[in-house]
Amino acid sequence: DQSWHTLATGQEGQVLMVVDGMPQWADLPEGEDPGDDDESVTDIDGNVYTTVQIGNQLWMAENLRTTRYQNGDQLQTGLNDSQWNNTTQGAYSLYPHSLVDGIASDEAMMQAYGLLYNWYATVDPRELCPEGWHVPADEEWIALISYMTDNYPHINPTNVGNSVKSCRQIDSPLGGECATDVHPRWNSHATQYGTDEFGMAALPAGYRNPTGSFAGISNHGGFWTSTEYSAAAAWRRYTGFGHAFVYRDSQLKRLGTSVRCIKTTENND
Repeated sequence: DQSWHTLATGQEGQVLMVVDGMPQWADLPEGEDPGDDDESVTDIDGNVYTTVQIGNQLWMAENLRTTRYQNGDQLQTGLNDSQWNNTTQGAYSLYPHSLVDGIASDEAMMQAYGLLYNWYATVDPRELCPEGWHVPADEEWIALISYMTDNYPHINPTNVGNSVKSCRQIDSPLGGECATDVHPRWNSHATQYGTDEFGMAALPAGYRNPTGSFAGISNHGGFWTSTEYSAAAAWRRYTGFGHAFVYRDSQLKRLGTSVRCIKTTENND
């Protein structure tokens, strides 16, 4: 029989890890605390995002919600299926709240899961991210995952996805605020659940297919990179509610998916 229990809150400087299928708190290596440098950043629309330091990278800990480029120009939106499939200009979509139980308005949907951008928006010279930030390249995602798997012995490529997922999930065994059916959250799964050890809080915002249909909310969290794969496709990262990987795949540039910005530094400029 499956049983559930609620963990006590960990101490400062500890991370949540899973050993033999059981969650437990463990001390970070000396000098390592991925949450110490949290701050915030504001986009041109006035949306404020929590940020998180992971290794030498500073990431947004929320999905991007901007409707304008950094220079103030509006992105395309409101495209029907045919227009979405045929545009080669930057555009965004909002997952229809009418398709999601528990979300009653467009504003609530945007605040919970952010917007879904095609790849063209991520490389537009007017810049999608706030000033001083950018859409991460494929190499920056590689560096993020490598930092986690290289510095934390309990994290490896087969479970790193759970480490980056938000712990908000239906019936999460972590209990407390993690066990919730209120959006944003992941759907319930018997063995896979987010532990959010680094504060990345990856969310399953779903996607808009190149053909225009929407799918995957509460099950699928994908994020564009700015790196082109081919004339028609670009690199992406994604994780899902039923597995613990962070997958790297190429997707058509017309796909609508989430964006997380990363702070620009001398090392990644």
